[in-house]
Amino acid sequence: MLGLSADTIWNMDETPIYFDMAGGYTLTKKGSKDVLQKTTGHDKLRLTVVLCVSAAGCKLPPMIIFKNLKNAPKLPAGKQWPKGMHWLFVTTI
Repeated sequence: MLGLSADTIWNMDETPIYFDMAGGYTLTKKGSKDVLQKTTGHDKLRLTVVLCVSAAGCKLPPMIIFKNLKNAPKLPAGKQWPKGMHWLFVTTI
């Protein structure tokens, strides 16, 4: 296969995880022209988890990406991020 070894071929996938999942149904009177849905206002706030694995079976530690957070999560005094976990905070202008 093009002379590439299995440890040089990688697959990467990313998946969003929403903090506030909006409900999948509504309840309203039949024939209503408007349907109101209550939300917390954070229904688009999410983080992204990135996973990578090589064709040889080597796995990289997961990376979690937080985007557009005004207040990045802070750990309590004496606490540490999980070993091997990578975190990235991205702020766009």
